[in-house]
Amino acid sequence: IKRGDLREALEATRVLIPAQLQRVEGVGEIDRFLTLMISEDGRLLSYDDVSSDFIIPEVEHVKNLIEEIQPGMVIDLHEWLGPGFNVVLSDTPMSGESIILDVMLSQVSEYGMPLTTIEEAEEIGLKFFRDGAIVDSEACGLINYVSSNDYGYAIAFRTSMWAPLEKRISTLVTACLSALNAYAIARL
Repeated sequence: IKRGDLREALEATRVLIPAQLQRVEGVGEIDRFLTLMISEDGRLLSYDDVSSDFIIPEVEHVKNLIEEIQPGMVIDLHEWLGPGFNVVLSDTPMSGESIILDVMLSQVSEYGMPLTTIEEAEEIGLKFFRDGAIVDSEACGLINYVSSNDYGYAIAFRTSMWAPLEKRISTLVTACLSALNAYAIARL
């Protein structure tokens, strides 16, 4: 937003955009909203903006909690419009992250959620380093923040919105439990 008067009038205004995904179970036309906020300098901020000077209050609370407890691992759960399940890392995985990644992707695949393949990723313009895993420093603000501040392992899980709701939920639960178990092993 460029115009000064308008920008000042809208500063810190919350913008809700309905998902309008009628064919996606659990989302519907107005069952879920994208939350944005207008910053002091007129930028639209989302929940992924963790490192800005001005951030959405809910994000500020998460950021403060992470700074306070300095967890060994942070998992950020997402849904996406692409195919299958995948993991987003902000940097090339360290050995501990590789263990977590291997165990978790194996479990998710074993329990029936297909992983996004390298070929599927390339078809939509993404570059995966293996089936089910991508390194993208722009994809998720929370994992980038955690990684860049050395608060621990930081992983985002994305499950396809096109899968049935129950399948998406069970996949994310399986992924989280597998990652937590693998984290315990990696810490040994």
